[in-house]
Amino acid sequence: METGEMPTLKKGSFVKWYDHRIHGALWLEIGENPEEALIQKAPPESLLGLFFSLSKKISAGGDTNAFL
Repeated sequence: METGEMPTLKKGSFVKWYDHRIHGALWLEIGENPEEALIQKAPPESLLGLFFSLSKKISAGGDTNAFL
């Protein structure tokens, strides 16, 4: 990397970093991050749909880290 050049991020690395950091607008006492807040506040039927979608991808030989 040359002087003054900004480092580049791999695809999805920013989103993974952002989703796993503690966010001030969420529950600070337990250190809630955006990913945990989504799972905690989503309706059960949405989580069930995500589970079935992920299990289809895995059974078809897809990426096991598709949702992570």
